Amino acid sequence: MNRMAALLLALLLLPASAGAQEEPAPEETSASEETPAPEETPAPEETPAPEEAPAPEETPASEETPAPPEVVRMSDGGGNVVEVYRDENGWKLLADGEPVFLFGMNWGYVPIGENYSYDFWAHDDDWIKRALAPEMELMQAMGINTIRQYYTTPPRWVQYIYETYGIWTMVNHTVGRYGFNIDGSWVPFVDYSDPRTREILKADVMKSFEPFKDTPGVLFYLLGN
Repeated sequence: MNRMAALLLALLLLPASAGAQEEPAPEETSASEETPAPEETPAPEETPAPEEAPAPEETPASEETPAPPEVVRMSDGGGNVVEVYRDENGWKLLADGEPVFLFGMNWGYVPIGENYSYDFWAHDDDWIKRALAPEMELMQAMGINTIRQYYTTPPRWVQYIYETYGIWTMVNHTVGRYGFNIDGSWVPFVDYSDPRTREILKADVMKSFEPFKDTPGVLFYLLGN
């Protein structure tokens, strides 16, 4: 057998596996994983119904208008009856049963050239009446119905002004506002926290107002300034 024939025979006897190796079949692609279904969105929680607001507490009925306080009498006889009370319209002032709305001013008579030491009431009655007339008539025209005077005014002139001109008087004691004599010593700046000072001032106020107790025309007593 020649060389060529032997070569052919050898090729024929080779196992098939010796030939070109088959490429392995590609692995089967696994089926694509199924996309999981979206999770269901939980149903929104029900909003609880708002709690009912508690019913407002009943407003207690307004207190009844207090009964008028005891009538304040300026005297046991001869003086005016002054009353302060409250009703549905507020506070009211009555004098002898009639409502009074104050239109007031401070009044004193000091001629030009005189000072606080001038004593108007030291003159005789006729002179005082002539001096009072234009003053009081002017105040009447202005609508003034109340004046403030110091307790040094004689009570009979308070009555005269009221009965002649219809003008009330508020009698004033300054209660040491500008200094006071305490146990024989002048005290320019009063210490109202001192018990002895208060005792002396209270006694002086009561003494000064006592003469006005039965005087028509006294509407108020005024303390301080």
